[in-house]
Amino acid sequence: MTRKRSLGYNPLGEESSDTTLKELVGKSSAEAADGPTGTVAIVLGGRGGEAAGEVGVLEALLAGRSPATGKAPLRPSLVVGSSFGSFNAALLAARWRHGPSQAVGELESVWRERLADSRERPGNGVFRFRGDPLDLMNPERLLRRPVAPVVDFAADGAFFARDWLSRGLDFVRSSASLPHRFFSLPDLASLVSTEPFASLLKDTVGRDELAASALELVVVATGWESGRSRLFQNAELAATEGYSRLRGAIALPGIFPAVKVDGERLLDGSASADPLAPALERGAAELHVVETKLEAEGSERECSTVEVLEQSSRRQARSVLEGSLAGVDHWNQVAARERRPPIVVHRYHPVVESNDTLSVLDFSPDRIDDAIEEGRRVAAEHDCHRARCLGVGRT
Repeated sequence: MTRKRSLGYNPLGEESSDTTLKELVGKSSAEAADGPTGTVAIVLGGRGGEAAGEVGVLEALLAGRSPATGKAPLRPSLVVGSSFGSFNAALLAARWRHGPSQAVGELESVWRERLADSRERPGNGVFRFRGDPLDLMNPERLLRRPVAPVVDFAADGAFFARDWLSRGLDFVRSSASLPHRFFSLPDLASLVSTEPFASLLKDTVGRDELAASALELVVVATGWESGRSRLFQNAELAATEGYSRLRGAIALPGIFPAVKVDGERLLDGSASADPLAPALERGAAELHVVETKLEAEGSERECSTVEVLEQSSRRQARSVLEGSLAGVDHWNQVAARERRPPIVVHRYHPVVESNDTLSVLDFSPDRIDDAIEEGRRVAAEHDCHRARCLGVGRT
């Protein structure tokens, strides 16, 4: 898939390979590069179970129920996904040949029937806790697959033995101080297995469908060793390592284990990568960005270490997005002076209810139902002024 580079100004900063904004300020339209191509893009970045809110927004947009599109059905040519938005983007692209409405309908069915918690399997369709003794006491699962819980429990025991042996050897060999070695020893992500998600991907996201999809797909991840953004398009996600790349893209640091692909461990890219960059670099003139928000809990209990890490990552992702939006706003100000078309960014903010469970790990059916309905409501009642959309009302 060829990469388009057609922006006259560059909202992406000095490090982008495109011509920088600084070099073009003050130049006439004739002297500047071509403007945005008119590509319509959707940008999804929801984290864990909160990403269910994106499904409702997509349903309203694609069905023509949102004022943002003048109640006309949205027909994007590009979808960008980071964090668990990567899964929504990938499944949407894979089912796109069935038509936009059916594609998002199938996405909703997968959320309700496969991703949500179920009594028939341990946990949900995304992850399970290794070595969970409650799994051995699940009567419904034992009746359906009596051997599976025992096999999983034995495999978990072998995994912990290998993991603890490796960590013990690292502890002994390390030259760091004793307190530093003790703090480096535990890894909570080792308690979590994302094998259920690997199985779900094989069942729901067809590689051939991804490769042939008319909807261009870009998934954003971060390489742990390099710290750099990794962008994967349709062909790369349809390749042999495609499912592993998708698993890496949803791997929240400290919560889900990193996934090693092509000699590098991949993690969620939302906290380090500019989520708008793939769309802007491909000449997008209209972006629909879904920013799922978590309702304040108001609890007085102390936060756990994992909650602190997750909240820090969430705030970093928010900061990266706001910085990118500020760049687009700057672009639009310069474009207005030169009478050039703006980049339009519509923003949608579904508010997902929080509870005592770590929010990103909550895939309870009721919460997913509420999040989807909230996404529909937010898109159907969209108000550009309240949502702080950019470039709206200018031509």
